Amino acid sequence: MRALVSHSYGPVDQIEVAEVPTPFAGPGQVLVRVQAASLNPLDGKLVTGAMREMMPVEHPFTLGFDVTGTVEALGEGTSGLAVGDTVVAAANGTIAEYAVVDAASAVVHGLDAVRAAALPVAGLTAAQLVETADLKSGDRVLVVGATGGVGAYAVQLAAQLGAEVWATARPEESEFVLGLGARHAVDYTSGALAVEGLDVVIDLVNFGAGIPSAVLRDGGRVVSPLGGWDETTFDRGVTAEYAGNSGSAEVLRELVDAVEAGKLAVTVGGTAPFDESARAAKDFFTSHKRGKVVITF
Repeated sequence: MRALVSHSYGPVDQIEVAEVPTPFAGPGQVLVRVQAASLNPLDGKLVTGAMREMMPVEHPFTLGFDVTGTVEALGEGTSGLAVGDTVVAAANGTIAEYAVVDAASAVVHGLDAVRAAALPVAGLTAAQLVETADLKSGDRVLVVGATGGVGAYAVQLAAQLGAEVWATARPEESEFVLGLGARHAVDYTSGALAVEGLDVVIDLVNFGAGIPSAVLRDGGRVVSPLGGWDETTFDRGVTAEYAGNSGSAEVLRELVDAVEAGKLAVTVGGTAPFDESARAAKDFFTSHKRGKVVITF
């Protein structure tokens, strides 16, 4: 089969579509014929080796962690899904003609392929961040990186809980984040963020000391999927907590249902056919994109 791969750690220019062995479904797994998959910033970090100490990869490395498609085969002892089901899931190596998915993490759905592929990793990460932030109605929260894949979901989920949301955005993207439910758009291109006294910062951009803790009240909290801090990073009683992607099929089901009901918007910044996926990936990793970029098959 063909897949979007990198053959070694190095610049994103080396990414290409190449022939690799077709995977097979093991126990508890399904083989999915891919209809669409999306790109994440993590793909680029794994390609370049920026995260090789934390997340080493084997080469050739197939990009992609989101997938939607139809079940082609069931692994031994796999139950709960049937051949022909259209599923969405977070999985490894999904920008390929076929991908292997853990059956327990897959959700049967009726969404269009593009929106489905843009949902799993970013949506699950945003849901985990908002849960970890323990937001309550009236809490004042800043989402840094609000126009990206995770950030666009985080703004919506926080606003739906009744939080007062500030969202970073370029001036030309202010209306976009306000449309997601943010109460205030913050221009991050002008230097220091003109906001203070917040309860929580959900930070999707900075590492460690780069996190804008000065915008928080004394005793405020930073929640991030990035980490990079230690006990000396913050003062004034500000604390930080890491929150990753739970990968919960139950939460993914809730997200799918919310999209189907029109209660959660999926932001797609662009699409590209699989044959053009190498170009699309290089562009995604080197430029500012709103929401997700989806590869279609």
